[in-house]
Amino acid sequence: MFKQYRIAFQLIKFGFLKCININLFLGADYMDTNYRLLRAEIYSAIQRGIQDYKAEALDRRDMNVYFNVTLAGYHFAHSQFCLALQFVPDKPVRNWATSPQLMYGNLLCISPNGKFDEIIWATVAEREETILNKSNIIMVQVCRENNLTISDIYDRLDVCGGQAVMVESPTYFNALYPSLAALQEINIEEFRLCKAIVNAHPSLPTCKNLDLPEISLISEGLDDSQNGAFLHSLTNNLAIIQGPPGTGKTFIGVKVVEALLEMDVRTPIVVMTYKNHALDEFLKHVINISGLDDEFVVRIGGRSSERTLDQCNLNSRCYFSRYFGKEIYEARAEIEKWKNLVENQSYAVDSASGITFNDLLVSLTDDQILSLLRSQVHQTHWVFKAVPSLIFVHRSLMEATQKVVSGLEKNQKAIDFVKEVKKALGRWIPDRKKLQGIRNFQGKLYQKNSKEEENDADKFDEEDIRLMQESRMSLFQGSGNEERILQNLVLFDLSFRSNFSFRISDFPDGMDTDVAICDHPQIGFFNEGEKIRFMHAKIAKRRKPEIEKFEMLLSQLQFALEKKKNLEDERKLDILESAQVIGLTITGAAMHRNLLKKLAPRTVIVEEAAEILEASLLSSLGPEVERLILIGDHKQLRPSVDTYELKKNCGFDISMMERLINCGFPYKALKMQNRMRPEFSELLLDIYPELEDNLELVLNNKPLPFMDKSMFFW
Repeated sequence: MFKQYRIAFQLIKFGFLKCININLFLGADYMDTNYRLLRAEIYSAIQRGIQDYKAEALDRRDMNVYFNVTLAGYHFAHSQFCLALQFVPDKPVRNWATSPQLMYGNLLCISPNGKFDEIIWATVAEREETILNKSNIIMVQVCRENNLTISDIYDRLDVCGGQAVMVESPTYFNALYPSLAALQEINIEEFRLCKAIVNAHPSLPTCKNLDLPEISLISEGLDDSQNGAFLHSLTNNLAIIQGPPGTGKTFIGVKVVEALLEMDVRTPIVVMTYKNHALDEFLKHVINISGLDDEFVVRIGGRSSERTLDQCNLNSRCYFSRYFGKEIYEARAEIEKWKNLVENQSYAVDSASGITFNDLLVSLTDDQILSLLRSQVHQTHWVFKAVPSLIFVHRSLMEATQKVVSGLEKNQKAIDFVKEVKKALGRWIPDRKKLQGIRNFQGKLYQKNSKEEENDADKFDEEDIRLMQESRMSLFQGSGNEERILQNLVLFDLSFRSNFSFRISDFPDGMDTDVAICDHPQIGFFNEGEKIRFMHAKIAKRRKPEIEKFEMLLSQLQFALEKKKNLEDERKLDILESAQVIGLTITGAAMHRNLLKKLAPRTVIVEEAAEILEASLLSSLGPEVERLILIGDHKQLRPSVDTYELKKNCGFDISMMERLINCGFPYKALKMQNRMRPEFSELLLDIYPELEDNLELVLNNKPLPFMDKSMFFW
């Protein structure tokens, strides 16, 4: 699966691209390669796990498996319609609060029939430990990758109730998938920086307003390498600053922002980082060092540990602003209306998904009733003599039966007649347990019994799991809590299903629906197979209009949700356009790509650039970007890649910054470190041979007086 991309990607990663004609390697090839490799990173682990599972060779430590997955209801999370699924974990989880399984954003693959010849892609949308511990119910959001509509998936899971198998990938899908979707839309050849990014062609110089006295004032106190990097960033469309630890990479980045604001470049300036902490530090320094009022600084995403940045948060600013006005409240009211209609209709669908004995009885035509009686009762029986008078009084046997069942008919003759019909139907009706046995045998797949095995994953610290969950939820307003989740959770009354004589999920998977058989007059003489087809068709016929109505209401709800989101985005865009500096993580940039696309920033600064996947960074940029500044250190940390083959064979863990440097693209390196005592920095000279110490500063870091020396090895 990886070999087909290897040659093309090595051209990109290891500098060969610089030596060949641009016509031999177009931007479309470059984008396609990044797209395919990112897709392999997202899906390869779970695809390999499914293959091993089907071959009965799965190491259960490699992939979590959940059996007996049933549709338990649905849920509204983050303005999205989600499914509530009940399941049985392959290994029991004693306390979900200490388990890293089913974390928000994890990728799930659901096989309705348990065979994985038909699959549904989804992600974890909500996780509430109390609900999981009590009922093993998780809320999932269906991915756009599926060819089925949400109502089709809803229907499919309901029909296959109890047979479905679900597997989980540890990949944080929500962090990568927005990038994958964005890469499909991007035309890199429309980018102003296309040649610089794709072919490592040195960018055009942009010497503009550098003679301003304010620029000289900003650069005061910088060492030679810092000053060179500072000027390099201001005079190139694509600039790269590389710096060892403690050389002031963030400091230079802030100085560049300050200078760009003085040069009156088109704002806002967008700052992206890999981690939330780095983003907080950068924005805090922008406010403190440049003196920029926090009114003009906006942070997108909620995972901030700096209380001083609370007023900069986009969600908080929207909430306290005039923007959430009449239109938003009207949109919310419309959503509530459709939510209530969808909820009521979901109960109607659930009721129509089965048939009770009386439902079946009152649906029989006159010919079908007589056919039943002829097959089960002797021709001399009194019921046949009662038929003419019943038809004369009630116009039809069906109407007489319906009145008796509903309690409206008090005539004893009619009541006795219906009793005989009930007896005949009871003897005729197929055996439900045998039918379920056929289905279970058909859907039987290898399931390793490991319920007695200890779940090693159930040993994490509860606080660590909580922080992990909160960090993933931080890009959305609010966070998961039991009260909010329960308010938006609708669960079906499963006890009601015990009244059914048959339910749609009783029948073998893939069974054809022959609705015409519902009107067959001679059902009394059906063989067992024909009886099963008849019962299946009866339920399918009842269910079809309810499903169609559900789909219509759901589409209206989704339209209302989209309308509200667009209104919110318009309000957010107003706030962002008035800002001078906008900060967000690279994951946040991918998730808010539509917002950034409308904003169309001209200047982007990327901190920790060496830790960001090239595909992720590409997806966060737009064609309007005319100044891109990459700051980081590729000699420390590379991007995190889970798939070993992609690292070994394709160089997928090489960032755009490192790839451009490998291609000979001009960059500036910081050389003066201001953090470590000399005995520490000396250890780094093998990696950074030109590293120097700012002795005046670092010698102030005195060793601890109660220790003989400042460095120990063991």
